Amino acid sequence: MNLFNTSPEVAGFKLDYLEVWNWGTFDQKVYCMNTQGNNSLLTGANASGKSTLVDALLTLLVPLKRQRFYNQSSGVEKKGNRTEESYFFGNYGNQQQEGAASTTTLRLRDKGARSVLLASFCNVDKRVVTLFQVRYYTGEELKVLFGIAREPLI
Repeated sequence: MNLFNTSPEVAGFKLDYLEVWNWGTFDQKVYCMNTQGNNSLLTGANASGKSTLVDALLTLLVPLKRQRFYNQSSGVEKKGNRTEESYFFGNYGNQQQEGAASTTTLRLRDKGARSVLLASFCNVDKRVVTLFQVRYYTGEELKVLFGIAREPLI
């Protein structure tokens, strides 16, 4: 095997599947995107979760929170409304009480929840690398447990 081979048929590891549980509006069950190492087109209506899945993969691969830029494909001038915390809580909107000056963020989950991201990659030699992260709150702090495996974790 040549580590520097750039042929698309054999170069590197490719995404086999991505799983999310309690990430963004993907709530209370495991949602799986099976690419099986193939090029894939992620399509859907507005607000159907396309960017949420891309951001889940970004979260697994980019190590430092301050270097992540969520919702890159939106084209919206005001970015930054999506954060690791907003994905954890499943923020889906704001509500303003009549006559009130402030708004309340609508959430699917509270600090007692857990959130899991998992992606498995394989190469042509059938070697596997699976990355996962588990998020949970301790007091007022969002904690992250990182893991890696050399086999699929289904």
